[in-house]
Amino acid sequence: MIQFLDREYVLMEPDVLAEPSWQVGPRMIGTLLAMDYRGASAALALSVLEAYDETEGAVHGAETQRLGHGHVYVHPYDRSGMLAIDIVCGPKGRASSLLIREGIPVFGLEAMARRRSTDPAADRRIRARAKGYEKILAKGPCNVGEAFDIQPALDGAWLFDKPFRLYRPVEPIVDIEVGTRINVGTDAHLPWRWKWRNPPAPARSETAA
Repeated sequence: MIQFLDREYVLMEPDVLAEPSWQVGPRMIGTLLAMDYRGASAALALSVLEAYDETEGAVHGAETQRLGHGHVYVHPYDRSGMLAIDIVCGPKGRASSLLIREGIPVFGLEAMARRRSTDPAADRRIRARAKGYEKILAKGPCNVGEAFDIQPALDGAWLFDKPFRLYRPVEPIVDIEVGTRINVGTDAHLPWRWKWRNPPAPARSETAA
């Protein structure tokens, strides 16, 4: 057992992801995703997630989205070309995943800020480390991908092996707002978006607890 954000966490078991994404989604709010990757360690507590599944029309249906629960689906987000990361759910062969829309920094704050600052057009608040910048480090799918330095080579990777670590809160998060997905043109009515309503403040630690 380990403590993050004043909560107790334990390593997650792969079977937590065994059901389709729209069933797994609310249970994943508050989950901590950590990465030891490309010379830096960083972690986010997942605070906004969206489900995509082959039973509706907005799913990509990519090969790696069908690998079965516990894999990573890395893909360009929208027209930006920047990479987003999904957690694959459900049985092998079924296209079902959770898009990580937002996360709360838990450790590795400076590493994430540095990654988010390399582009000359990067957010000025992050480049200047202005007050409150940590709240926007991983706000939006592309920003999550950039904060983690997600690379195409991670597409299809196993979430329960290096460079990833997944922890679940011992006490599940129940303070969750349910809504519809953003920027979806098909089946936009589905209540497949979950948001941690009153999440804790981002941590400022540079290393794991």
